[in-house]
Amino acid sequence: MVMKKFFLPFLALVGATTLFQGCIKSSTSIDESQVIQTPYSLFFTDNSGAMFVSNDGIRYKTVVASDGYPDHALITDGANIVRIKKNIMTSTNNGATFNFSYGPPDLAAEGFVDALGNSKTLNQSMIINIPKWGHTYVASREITTGQNYFGMAGSVAGSIYLSWGPQNFYDTIEVIDASRPVWVTSFTSTKSDTLFAFSAITQTTMYRSGPANTWAKTYATTPIPLDSTKAWYSLGHIGNRIIVIDNKGTAVANGGSPAYYSDDRGNSWIAYSGLPSGTPLNCISTPFEQICLVGTEGKGLYTLNMNTNTFQRIGNGLPADCVVRNIAFKENIYKNGNKKQYVYVATNSGIYQSTDLGFNFVKTIPGNYTTIY
Repeated sequence: MVMKKFFLPFLALVGATTLFQGCIKSSTSIDESQVIQTPYSLFFTDNSGAMFVSNDGIRYKTVVASDGYPDHALITDGANIVRIKKNIMTSTNNGATFNFSYGPPDLAAEGFVDALGNSKTLNQSMIINIPKWGHTYVASREITTGQNYFGMAGSVAGSIYLSWGPQNFYDTIEVIDASRPVWVTSFTSTKSDTLFAFSAITQTTMYRSGPANTWAKTYATTPIPLDSTKAWYSLGHIGNRIIVIDNKGTAVANGGSPAYYSDDRGNSWIAYSGLPSGTPLNCISTPFEQICLVGTEGKGLYTLNMNTNTFQRIGNGLPADCVVRNIAFKENIYKNGNKKQYVYVATNSGIYQSTDLGFNFVKTIPGNYTTIY
């Protein structure tokens, strides 16, 4: 497929959604079902560290040229673009420049080797933006009492470049039980706007219902089987149920399951079935709170069947051996109130677009991509 690029100049971002807009004067009436009132911006990066942006998932513009270092995660926060490499890099000018924003030594470098021998670090779930709160949180490698722990850093929208700072997890969480340090590696925000942070190695789930609320903590009474001394799970959700998926692909070999869910804030975990055994699970996403999708390392895409409570293969149009690294979802709202929803996956063979919640995909941009938001 021929790459489709477009080279329009950047316009000002408003909530990272209005990069490309135009104005046409006409004496004829306008069909409001064809006029997009709230266009979206889709950002994605490739395995060489180059960043791109599109407003339709087909035509795109290069934001930042390759620097040779792939991104671990990528988000937007208001009018800011935030990317995670070894540190947090933030742009406040539509990607024209990115500046160091925050980062203890090797912010995202606490890595692992998955069941297939791939060296990896943290993924998209290591950072989350809560627009209603005006806050962004990221798992960080904080140095406390001479040991390396994953703590948490946070930022307030509007001053993201200046105000990143540690959330003092050692003081507010670990001091409750100093023998069980917290290694936060993943976040999710449920339908009820409860933010969850997960520490698989200590079977600890933390949660709060607002930016000013105290973090509460739950230790699992029915723990997930761990891999030796460390575990790597990504935290996701569907509705108000939280879900964890096995990033290493070693859970089954250790007597566990590739995915678990909890309806009691991490007190008890129940195994899901249907996901491929021994396969690293790279990402989890819940587009529009309508469907839960899991991307795998070489086995394509899976969805949760809510009727049977099992996962099943999905994604007609994706290669059978597709590596799905990240998932994003966007929608256009038209002037007459109609909506059109899109699901995107970043894979080792391109960007794929779905207009039916992931059941069918079309490759729209070739390449090898690591993040998408």
